Amino acid sequence: MTAKLKRADLGHLVSRWFPTAELDVLLDLTYFVGWMYLVDDQIDQLAGSREHAEDFRAMADDTITYAEQLLGLRSKNKPVTALHPGVYSFQRTAEALRDRYTVDQRELFIGETAYTMKMYALENDFRVAQRLPTLDEYWSYREGTSCCAMVIAMVEFANGLRIPPEVMRHPIMESVRKQANFIHWIANDILSAKKELREGFAENLIVLYSGPECRGQTGMDTAVDHLEKAIQQFEVAASDAMKYWKYDEELSRVIGDYIIGCKLACVGSIDWSVQTFRYGLGEAERDAEGGLTIVL
Repeated sequence: MTAKLKRADLGHLVSRWFPTAELDVLLDLTYFVGWMYLVDDQIDQLAGSREHAEDFRAMADDTITYAEQLLGLRSKNKPVTALHPGVYSFQRTAEALRDRYTVDQRELFIGETAYTMKMYALENDFRVAQRLPTLDEYWSYREGTSCCAMVIAMVEFANGLRIPPEVMRHPIMESVRKQANFIHWIANDILSAKKELREGFAENLIVLYSGPECRGQTGMDTAVDHLEKAIQQFEVAASDAMKYWKYDEELSRVIGDYIIGCKLACVGSIDWSVQTFRYGLGEAERDAEGGLTIVL
């Protein structure tokens, strides 16, 4: 794990994302989060360059191929050519997933991972073209590039849950996952805006909603409105799920635990974000109620 990731205090992040996980499971989850951040940071290093466009595609493709191979799913005979350490650091996570997840659960995880890589590629197309995406274009890929869908795909793992695949594929449960993902990435856009702008990335919900006159407060207020809407829609989906499967006592209990796990991951993400130095907020002054002012 790089020194940069160590400074990000990933141990704190993992414990806040998955606070109910047993200690040995937390260790496996830490390897997963380390892999996820390694891939994300290495993709950022390659992004936006025509010279590295092929390397970018190769890393994205090999990340999926190698993960599928290690999880015993597909791509058995497809060669992996990339030399990026982020690709190969998935081994420990794959062992844990094969040990604790069913094939269906692994399929859900790899599906979210493949979607993330696909959206990374779409995002990079805009960066290579040196064109800022429209709001619609940004919304179309941000839920993938945030990596939050992969985090939600580990909620069952963290809590030792096994929800039937037909339940997880039901539109109600898909809505639960989708809204949890929205909460994650919108909150992340709000709290990471300072870091992204400092590193030269303007693809951020606050920036895009600020308009041509760069009204930062307008952008912030609009992003917060979307965050509140996502929270409301998550609660609706969660309530629908509990009502729909209420006659199956055991399944209802497991779904309830899963919903709590999603909520804890969302809250934990925000808690970590306002304390970490990765986003430049750990040293920010707090008011009497613990609030902080983000100066872009």
